[in-house]
Amino acid sequence: MRNQYWIVFFSFLFLVVIACSNAEETAVEKTEAPAVTGQVQEMAKENPPAESPGEVPEPAQTGPMSGEQVYNKACIICHGDGIAGAPKMGDKEAWKARSAQGMEILESRAIQGYQGSQGSMPAKGGNASLSDEEVKAAVAYMVDKGS
Repeated sequence: MRNQYWIVFFSFLFLVVIACSNAEETAVEKTEAPAVTGQVQEMAKENPPAESPGEVPEPAQTGPMSGEQVYNKACIICHGDGIAGAPKMGDKEAWKARSAQGMEILESRAIQGYQGSQGSMPAKGGNASLSDEEVKAAVAYMVDKGS
């Protein structure tokens, strides 16, 4: 009979300990939740989602990008600030000298890359995923805006 008493006593004690530990975890979770929620809200303000809920996403582009799209994706990195001797967009003098060489040479150098006395041009602007047609469209766009 004594053994049964101890078994019941320890079983009861075990259940009490389990219940108390779950209550403490729940209390901790409840006190931490507002802080975590606040952090998530702050992060959401700093990094808004790419699209708002309910907005229809833009369809994926099929076919080649336009010259302006290629410029904004790859070319602007150097041609926006004139990095590595790249002629800046809209710099009429710099583009006038290059345009005089002819579009075929400009396109070839943009596709294959070029190392000149005034700077360098990485092949396809450093973006190997661009097609030759897309690079040519970007060259035409920059020459048009530069002249």
